[in-house]
Amino acid sequence: MEFRRKLLSFTAAFTVVFGVIISGAAQTGNGGNRVGNDEVKRSYTIENNELKLPAPVAFVAGSDELKPESDKAVEHVKNFLNDKPYITLLRIEGHYDTDSDEGDAVSQALSEKRALAVVRKLVSQGILCERLLAVGFGATKPVVAPEAPDAKAKNTRLAFVMATMRNPRHRRASG
Repeated sequence: MEFRRKLLSFTAAFTVVFGVIISGAAQTGNGGNRVGNDEVKRSYTIENNELKLPAPVAFVAGSDELKPESDKAVEHVKNFLNDKPYITLLRIEGHYDTDSDEGDAVSQALSEKRALAVVRKLVSQGILCERLLAVGFGATKPVVAPEAPDAKAKNTRLAFVMATMRNPRHRRASG
């Protein structure tokens, strides 16, 4: 618990870049940088406990259907979870800013469906479903004021928040 509190405090104050060295040549094609003959170094940026993505997660307009250009971002999340087994729960937060003719219920439902679509994609790629929590917030947590330029584009987003961690030095007893 002490470790978690310190880590949360640290990440809230600073942007942290995590570097990971993965052994095994089979993992070298996933956007990492080669280190030696059979290692890959990947880095992750965390701000306020949120994983920052190298590319956006994109959807077909008005739907929860992932566009192919989302693959890089989803792969990044998958690699992060595989590289960080001590992240025991990642919250995928859907946010959707509505047009005035759409209602709050539409916004809420679509934000939930989009978060679930990403969870389904990660599970299909081997991430355990119990490590993922899909949450939709609709338009309730904007990052910019509604009257700001490009407000809908900025407020419609997904966030990947580390919700639960265990001490990375902790080893489960086998057997």
